[in-house]
Amino acid sequence: MISAVFPLASLVAALALLPASLAPSAGSDETSLEKARRGFETELNKSEFEKKDPVKPPEGLALVHYDSPTGRANAYITANPKKGQRHPAIVWLVGGFPAGGATDTAFEPGKYDNDQSAIQFRREGVITLYPSLRGTFGVPGVQESFLGEVDDVLAALDYLRTRDDVDPKRIFLGGHSTGGTLTLLVSEVQNEFRAIFSFGPVARMSDYGKSSVLFDPKNKAEDLVRSPIYHLDGIKTPTFVFEGAAGGNPDSLEEIRDANKNRALRCALIPGVNHFAYIAPLNHHLARAIAQDDGKKAFTLNPKDCVKSVGESIRAQLDARTIRVIASARSRGIELKRQQEFIFVTWSRDKSDLKSLQKSKEANGYDLKYLGSDGDPKDEWFLLEIRAKAKPSDLVRCCDLTADVQAWIRPHGVKISRIYIEDQE
Repeated sequence: MISAVFPLASLVAALALLPASLAPSAGSDETSLEKARRGFETELNKSEFEKKDPVKPPEGLALVHYDSPTGRANAYITANPKKGQRHPAIVWLVGGFPAGGATDTAFEPGKYDNDQSAIQFRREGVITLYPSLRGTFGVPGVQESFLGEVDDVLAALDYLRTRDDVDPKRIFLGGHSTGGTLTLLVSEVQNEFRAIFSFGPVARMSDYGKSSVLFDPKNKAEDLVRSPIYHLDGIKTPTFVFEGAAGGNPDSLEEIRDANKNRALRCALIPGVNHFAYIAPLNHHLARAIAQDDGKKAFTLNPKDCVKSVGESIRAQLDARTIRVIASARSRGIELKRQQEFIFVTWSRDKSDLKSLQKSKEANGYDLKYLGSDGDPKDEWFLLEIRAKAKPSDLVRCCDLTADVQAWIRPHGVKISRIYIEDQE
C-alpha cells in the first residue's frame, strides 16, 4: 500500500478505504511500477492540501461523489447524452499543480490555442469525468506528487464502471501536462481503461524541479515511483503520448520514445506547436475516434493521422482568422484588389524571444518594428510588429501569409496578438 508518512490519521483511513481492486491479486504478474510502489512509504517535505470546496458547475455538468482510497472524492461529470443508453466515457486530468485538482478550468472552454477543458469529448457525446484527487478541493488526504494519486484515478475508473449510462468496456483516460504525467503512470500499473492519452508528460518527476514537488527530488527512490521513464515495459493498455515540438516537454517525449520497446506505447511529436496549441484539435480528433469505437475490436489509433489532423485543424483556424480580417477591411472600404499591408502584432513575455526573431533568417522577408512593452511591471509583455504586402482579393496568398508568419514565430516563443490591414493609398 502506498501512503504518505504523515498524517497518521489519513494513513489509517486510506488503508481502511483502499478498494481491493487496486491491489494486484496473489500470483498476478506485477509491473515494475507496481513492484516499486508495493510497501513504499514516501517522505514528503510538507503536507499540502487545498482547502477550497468544489465550485458549482455550469449547466450540463453535475457534481458527483464516490469512494476513493482517502475518503469521499469529488468530480464533475457531463449529463447523460441520451438516457437509456450506455456511452463511452473518459476520465480527464487537468494540468498544473496540484495535479488532479479539477477547477473551472476543467469545464470552461479556453481559447483554441490553449483550451484545456476537453469540451471536445462532451460535444461528441462522450461522458467526461473531471476528478479531484487527494488533498484537492475537499477530498481528504494530502497531495503526494503523483504517488497515491494513481490509486485515486483508478477509483474514478471504478466509479464510472458502476454507472448505468457508461459502457464499462469503453472507458478512456486522458490528461495534459501534470495530468499527462499522471495518466502515463496509471498506464504503467494494471488497469482496465480502453486506451490512455498522455499530453506533454515529463520523463522524470524530478524534471518539475524542487519548487514543484513535495518530496526531495534528489531522493532516487522517491523519484523512481513517480517517473514514467523507468516503467514503460509494464504498459499493457494502448497508450499514446503527444507533445508539441515548439515548446513544453518535447525533450521528455523524445527520451520516452527512444527508451520505449513496448508496442502498447506510441509517441508522436507534433511539429510547429507548443505545449498548449495542439490540445483542442487533438482532443477533437480523439473524441471522434472514441465516439466511433464500438468496443468490439481492439482500440486502434494512428499517431501520424493525429498529427496530420492537428495540422489541418490549426491551419483551418488560421484561415478563418485571415478571412475575418479581410472581411473587416472590406467593411471599412479598403480596396481588396490592390496591394495592401498586412500587419501582425506579435508578443512575448520575454524580450529576448523577439530579439531572436529579428535575427532569424526568415526576418529578411518582412518589415519589423519593435513596439516596446505593455502592461504593468508585474504583468509585462513585449510587442513586435510584422508587416508584409498582399492583395486581400488573393485569398490563398493571404492565408498562406498568415500560416507562414505563424510557422516562423512560434518556435521562437512568440504569438500573434492581432492582425489587421492598413490601406495603402
